[in-house]
Amino acid sequence: MFRLDKYIKKITCLLFIVIMCASSCGEYEVLEHNKQVRRSVDSLYRLKRDSLIKFSDSLCKLNHEDFIQTAYDSILDIRIKEIEKLLED
Repeated sequence: MFRLDKYIKKITCLLFIVIMCASSCGEYEVLEHNKQVRRSVDSLYRLKRDSLIKFSDSLCKLNHEDFIQTAYDSILDIRIKEIEKLLED
C-alpha cells in the first residue's frame, strides 16, 4: 500500500509536468504571427498616412462649425440647468 501511494504520487507529478509542457506549446507561433500582423499594419499605415491625414483634416474642416455649435449648445444647456437649480434653492 505504501509503495502504491508513492507510485500514484510519481505518476500524478509526471502527468502534471506533461500537461504543463503541452499547454505551453504553440505560444511562440502565436507571438510570431502577431508580430507579422503588426508589421503589416504598420507598413500599410505608413503608406497611407498622408492620405489619411488629408482625409481627416477635410472632415474636420467640413464639420468644424457643427462641432462648435454642438459644444456651445451643450455648454448652454448645462449653464441653464445650473441657473434653474440655483433659482429653485
